[in-house]
Amino acid sequence: MPHQKAVNCVTAVMREDHSMSYITGGKDKRLFHWKFGPPDGQNRNGYEPQGLLELHQMHSNAITTTMYSHTSKILYTGGQDGRYVSYDLEHQQLIREQRLEAVLHIVQNPLDPRINVVA
Repeated sequence: MPHQKAVNCVTAVMREDHSMSYITGGKDKRLFHWKFGPPDGQNRNGYEPQGLLELHQMHSNAITTTMYSHTSKILYTGGQDGRYVSYDLEHQQLIREQRLEAVLHIVQNPLDPRINVVA
């Protein structure tokens, strides 16, 4: 496993191409994007690993929460370091970083996906 310490959070990533992937964040301050797809690119039951990508390294302490917005394709991460990071998963680039208290939860408003609750 690529994480060198415990995994604190896992987030499913929904895509239009029916691929399946997950984001994991850990005590080691690292984020990974785990990609899976149908065997041989065909629509069969079951998925096989198709790639693993390390994402941004903006956190200086454990990552405690991740949330992916399928409407905006933005990954939001929070950590014990108080950082709340918005990251464009499609283009692999930082959108915004804010400094808060320790960020333990990020929840997207189901009625308005432009609004997140950060606790």
